[in-house]
Amino acid sequence: MRLLLAAALLVAASAFADRAATPASARPPATIEVTTLAPVDAAVGTLANVGGAPVAPEEARPSRSAGLDEPLELARLDPPSPPSSGERPQQSGRGVGVLVGADRWHAAGFSGRGVRVAVIDVGFSGYEEAFAAAASPVRARSFRADGSLDGGSGHGLRAASIVHELAPSAELLLLGFSSIDELAEAVAYAIEEDVDVISFSIGFVHNGPGDGTGPVNEIVDRAAEAGVLWATAAGNWARQHWGGPFSDSDGDGVHEFSPGEPLNGRPYSAGDLISASLRWDDQWGAACSDYDLELVGPDGTLVQASRRVQDCDDNPVEALRVLATTSGRYAVRVVAAPGAAETPAAAHTLSLLLLGTPDRGQRLDWFEPAGSLSQPADHQAAVAVGSLNSAGEVARFSSRGPAADGRAKPDLLAPTPLPSADAAGPTLGGTSDAAPLVAGVSALLIEAMPELSAEEVAAALRERARPRGAAPPDAEPGPAIVQLGALDGLGPLLPPGGREATLSGERNPEGGYTAFSYDGPDGYPLRFLHLLLDDPQPLAIWRYNAAEEQWMLHIAGAPDWVNDLERFDGGDELWMRFPVAEAPVAESN
Repeated sequence: MRLLLAAALLVAASAFADRAATPASARPPATIEVTTLAPVDAAVGTLANVGGAPVAPEEARPSRSAGLDEPLELARLDPPSPPSSGERPQQSGRGVGVLVGADRWHAAGFSGRGVRVAVIDVGFSGYEEAFAAAASPVRARSFRADGSLDGGSGHGLRAASIVHELAPSAELLLLGFSSIDELAEAVAYAIEEDVDVISFSIGFVHNGPGDGTGPVNEIVDRAAEAGVLWATAAGNWARQHWGGPFSDSDGDGVHEFSPGEPLNGRPYSAGDLISASLRWDDQWGAACSDYDLELVGPDGTLVQASRRVQDCDDNPVEALRVLATTSGRYAVRVVAAPGAAETPAAAHTLSLLLLGTPDRGQRLDWFEPAGSLSQPADHQAAVAVGSLNSAGEVARFSSRGPAADGRAKPDLLAPTPLPSADAAGPTLGGTSDAAPLVAGVSALLIEAMPELSAEEVAAALRERARPRGAAPPDAEPGPAIVQLGALDGLGPLLPPGGREATLSGERNPEGGYTAFSYDGPDGYPLRFLHLLLDDPQPLAIWRYNAAEEQWMLHIAGAPDWVNDLERFDGGDELWMRFPVAEAPVAESN
């Protein structure tokens, strides 16, 4: 009776199985699909627009303050000197997986199969060659106005490579963007494509009040509402940020970073792009206090000023970008604008970022790590990840919280002195490497526990994380170190020797029934059948249990009460039914 019912279920379940049981198997392996979109409306404020020329004069720019809406790569390039002993890159050459325990999960059979990860970045230079031999599908699509996937940068390729190393069977979507509008399009596409995880190693500067709201965070809202886990870099700006109350001891209207010190600066090289941004704690969109931001060059002359007017319907932000024409120390000055609607303007707390592209790691004369998060690392649902150095300490450059509303951030820390793809050895990648590391770990968790929601995966990441050490008695514990942890409770795992197991049999290429002989250790889990068989996976599997003289059955996508086949042993004979290949449709002239 049970077999008759199962046969009926098999017919009914065939279509269901194609949709629900093996979503990844329908995707062709070792595929790189490239899509570039035709140019759309000209992007405003893209990297391409600001990378090759100085910022326009003040009078040519809009009067409303908007902050730095262009995305910044969170890269660590050209360090000015060898890292200190506390931040020495690893020399062991170990893979990324060992750092977070993924090697144990790989040995147990998990590889991210059936999970789809979108890596959203400004450039994927070299990705076609890098993923040419990938066993899992890799798709790339540009949402940039110029249609480029290269973007003049391999920043996104490094992030995608980290995800792939941790979850080699996960499908990757590489999505290029260069503006907020393009980011919104890329995320909308990722949602349509039913991605499980977004890896984001890009930072925005003062793109909101710092409390998890603002234009970029609204895009993260949409992903969170769609059930997508967002892993994001905390930022590399801890030593390039200053925060504190406006101070003017001599009453001249100029802020003092230290008594008698109105300038705060750092070295730049000729050709570097200088990005300066000032935000203060006034109402977003309705700031009545008014400050100006000025940049002076190595010779002390004014290079550029941002003097937008905040008159109760603007954001509390001043920002500017300009190329360094000569090498030397550039510095900023904060001035309380005369005639502000609110008096005194000096009542507010300031947040100043003075950044450079490329990021050479140079610090400010006076810096304050607290409050240095990039956006969207301040978002409530985003898993913000900071960097650990090889000594297990928070890297000096790694951005810190809290968010403007007092929430603790980042959520996790990740070891980021990762092995390099070239012969130069390990590199100090910063939080750009931390975000994809968490995205890859999340892909393994989702494969092992597909019933978890994005919120539950984020909670599992925190629960499994390894404490960094005992905190002082009166201090709140800081973020823990990402770690996959034990395999207990995850269901059947590959037995020892399972990686060498084989199935022998001649599958009919047109589908239908095939008999296979299994050679391997006892207790091989059916959940890892894909390691023994190429796609497509079978719709149904039968195994005869001689001891009990009955057939055991598994139908893909059928209820649990139908299926009683979960493992098989060495020497077992298995019958499998595969989808029948569709006949090609004849075309008429």
